[in-house]
Amino acid sequence: MPCRFCDAPGVTREDGWPKWVKRALPEPAKTAAHIARGETVTPREHLGPSFKFVVKCACRGCNGGWMARLEEESKPILLPLILGESGAILDEAEQRILARWGLKTAMVLEFSHPRGVATPASHRHDLRDDDLPDHAQIWIAQYDGRLNTFYYHDHHRVPHPEKTGETIAYAVTFGIGRVMFHIWVPLRADRQVEHVGRLSRVLQQIWPVQPSVTVSEPSVSDEDLAWIVASQRTPVDHTGRGA
Repeated sequence: MPCRFCDAPGVTREDGWPKWVKRALPEPAKTAAHIARGETVTPREHLGPSFKFVVKCACRGCNGGWMARLEEESKPILLPLILGESGAILDEAEQRILARWGLKTAMVLEFSHPRGVATPASHRHDLRDDDLPDHAQIWIAQYDGRLNTFYYHDHHRVPHPEKTGETIAYAVTFGIGRVMFHIWVPLRADRQVEHVGRLSRVLQQIWPVQPSVTVSEPSVSDEDLAWIVASQRTPVDHTGRGA
């Protein structure tokens, strides 16, 4: 099997969640949710201990190279957010690092359900080359719910609303500790989200970068999380209007 990020032959086993994150969170871990639904994957929901799965999608060169460097760059920015230290202020460079980390993590996690992979190979290559896909939008928020980690592979590939067979975007929501990421990557500029409506009170956009982002209360509740995940299932602008 070739590497999904550089096409080199051979892939290695990789932790779905980075080991340093596991060490940072208190034990025993709370419940983790790993949920798959949609046309391309078998519906299932796994609830159990956090960090207990591995994926095979990257070669040794990517794992030990740009991915390892990205983890090191991200760790001092992410750790306070994971631990729920409110009031973190992110400058443009920090937002870009977190955006790349969030998208890399989403791309790795989706290979836990390989038949449901939605990210185009060109987007994974862009990320390897220190870039982000055109039209990508990424938000973060503080999370204050019952889960230690969560990843929703729920209609990850977003079909055209008129059922033409066209894929218009892919969407991912995941969280670790007290921080969550919401990612929307449309394949055309006219499918970008203009505003997040009722979610503007909890979500902070980090890509495209903002002059400054303060990550603080209010936090995303489990009720908010359910609404955010539901918004992945159909192409909406998060205000309830169709795309």
